[in-house]
Amino acid sequence: MSSQEKIRKEIQPADNRGITLVEIIISLLILMIIVVPLISSFVSASGVAANSRKKMYAADLADNVMETVKNLGVEKTAFQFYAAPADFLLGEGTALTYKEDETGGDGPSVVDRSGNRVFVSTRKTNPYVYQMEGVQEGTGKFDVRITFSSAAYTSAPATPAAPLTPAPVPELLPNDYNYADLSAFNSASTTLINPNNSSNYDYLAKMYFQQLHSNYYFQEWEAARAIVDAANDEIYADYDEEYDAAVAAGTALPPLPNITPEPTAKPTLSPNVLDSQINKTMTIEISKETIGVGVNEKYKLNSYVNYSLNNIYNGAGIAKDPINLTISRNYSGYCDNVLRNSLNSIFVMYTPLTTASSLIKDKIIIDNQTTQTFDIYLVLQAAINTSFTSPLQVELSGSANTLRLHSQAVLNVTGTGNASTSNGDDPSERLINEVTTNNTKIYRVTIEVYEGGTSFGELLQTLSSTVSAK
Repeated sequence: MSSQEKIRKEIQPADNRGITLVEIIISLLILMIIVVPLISSFVSASGVAANSRKKMYAADLADNVMETVKNLGVEKTAFQFYAAPADFLLGEGTALTYKEDETGGDGPSVVDRSGNRVFVSTRKTNPYVYQMEGVQEGTGKFDVRITFSSAAYTSAPATPAAPLTPAPVPELLPNDYNYADLSAFNSASTTLINPNNSSNYDYLAKMYFQQLHSNYYFQEWEAARAIVDAANDEIYADYDEEYDAAVAAGTALPPLPNITPEPTAKPTLSPNVLDSQINKTMTIEISKETIGVGVNEKYKLNSYVNYSLNNIYNGAGIAKDPINLTISRNYSGYCDNVLRNSLNSIFVMYTPLTTASSLIKDKIIIDNQTTQTFDIYLVLQAAINTSFTSPLQVELSGSANTLRLHSQAVLNVTGTGNASTSNGDDPSERLINEVTTNNTKIYRVTIEVYEGGTSFGELLQTLSSTVSAK
């Protein structure tokens, strides 16, 4: 063999068949196993990002519409839906349409009387509803529904549902009561703390404690029954042994054993008795917060309502083991981190827990962490000319600055702060005790933002607040 042939033989591969079809398929499968999840993750991430952007735009739109509604007031907002497109302020878009939804109503809210448009009560107990379609926000288009409660024109609240039965939560809004003429306040430096679902909070808290109470008594009965059942099982086991032994021996069968009867379930306390164990406390926190890098300092307000149940009744636990002296439940959402550039007056709408004339179950805590003195109006939501039979408990904490407190009721002020109080003699009291008209009352407004083009079918954002008629 020549040297050239030897070299060719040495460099010739042992296997020159190339890549087989099976190897190609296996390689493609491996590639798919790696790539497909990556593509799926990318598509999923893109969808999540798009959905997040959409919800962000919907939230921004809800805030913008709410701010415009508050600036316009109920009446001017109603006028907007009868205005020319060039004068429409609540939304914008190339194909924007808007109208008042008269479904369930007796007529539009804006009517022609002697050639004038007037906001009138024609809906009875039905709300006023206004709709916009094709509103542009960011890169998306949305449909928006604005709903005003008609409670300003009703005086009788809904009847509360029976305890522990599925039913709508009753509504009782502040419009049913007398309160100050808000036009007397400077809106730029006044904050309204209005838990417009306060009565609903009362109802929900009572239902919560009643459910806890019912469950606790049932669990007590189940535990007692389990002990009796275990003891009876042992008696039956011993009897079975005696029975089997007697049968095997051919002797007389043993008599049936005496067992302990199952315990009787303890009757639950009546709702009235249980409600008498509940106390209500509203906390108002006032502080300052620096926004951004600069020195843009704003006032910040937080408020929440706490319900506490005195768990011990006649020496026994009501809703938990007797070592738990109290059980608490908080509700918030009506005043969370509210920021204001200026703040002089705080207007608090408070609904007493029990009868409007008795305040023995109620307390308000004011925590002022600033160095400023404020006028705080504690306006009790009660019928006109209500005579309060007990003082309202007010506890101060935080700054030692003196707060000026105003209320229809006598105030019993305690705590680390100072307060000056007035109950009818101060000129400010007329702002609380004046009877107001529909035009100065407050309405509950709800903004709902939907995915555009879904005929108000896909809800993205809901925002509720209160607004005056103006």
